[in-house]
Amino acid sequence: MSMDVDELLHVVRTENLDTPIIDGAGFRRGDAVVVDHAGARWTVHVLDEHEHAIGSTVRMFTDETAAMWHVLRRLRQIAEARRTGAARTDHLGSRRSVDFAPRSIGTGAALPVSAAAVLDAIVSRLAEPKAPVERRDQWLADDVLVFSRGDAWIVPLSWTPAHPDIDGSEYPHAADRASTLFAQIGTAAEHQHGWPIALELRAQHGAESPRDEKSRYTAELTRTGATSASWWAFGDVAVVRILHRSADPEPSTQMALHVVPTHWVKEGQRRKKAAGAPLDLGWSWADVVEFTRTEHESE
Repeated sequence: MSMDVDELLHVVRTENLDTPIIDGAGFRRGDAVVVDHAGARWTVHVLDEHEHAIGSTVRMFTDETAAMWHVLRRLRQIAEARRTGAARTDHLGSRRSVDFAPRSIGTGAALPVSAAAVLDAIVSRLAEPKAPVERRDQWLADDVLVFSRGDAWIVPLSWTPAHPDIDGSEYPHAADRASTLFAQIGTAAEHQHGWPIALELRAQHGAESPRDEKSRYTAELTRTGATSASWWAFGDVAVVRILHRSADPEPSTQMALHVVPTHWVKEGQRRKKAAGAPLDLGWSWADVVEFTRTEHESE
């Protein structure tokens, strides 16, 4: 269905959405959607709380209809995120992204931050005093969430469903942003900590029990659908870059970082007899959305 600016504004008024800023006309504020038109190109982005463009939201179109539908989707996402608490000011004065709104489960999502911001958030938290050690799900930084699983941290990076609910004319898609973030994290980690060390992933057979910590960890990675894993030593811990690909029932992709003890990834570290609870490193983007929602409701 075609849509021009006038038709977009009619829908905005009908649904009581925020009025976008079109060619400089409108009120600049955090979460405002900005549309600029020059020749045959339409550029759309969202403003942060400082009225600066959020880089991960910038999209370019050569078709007015595609641009207007994208603006409408963004406005609806922001309205939904406000209702659910996915986009709001937290105790640091920062804004949670619309990428954590419920709709992201269907569209796919990638952290709207740089690779450097993700790694800096991890390093900063690791540098804090270790007594007492916090073992809880929490925000490491704005838009960087960590799930705590015993001695492991899981930092979700992205989620791409088999059939994303997006307009085919939109670019870049969440899958493209996810691939870029994944690659840039590798580049940043290599620059700071050298070449990554690959982990061989293979499933345990039958009732066989992993004989060392590395086998135990890699068996759990395989169980949760990891298809590749490589790690770097960050001081006393290992940061592991994980790619999950699932073909059941349909192909989907998840990307994450794990922060684990180094003896989980090194050879020859024998397991203790009293190993404690089994590892459980499974997660989904629905968990990201749910954490954002419940955290908001508990405030």
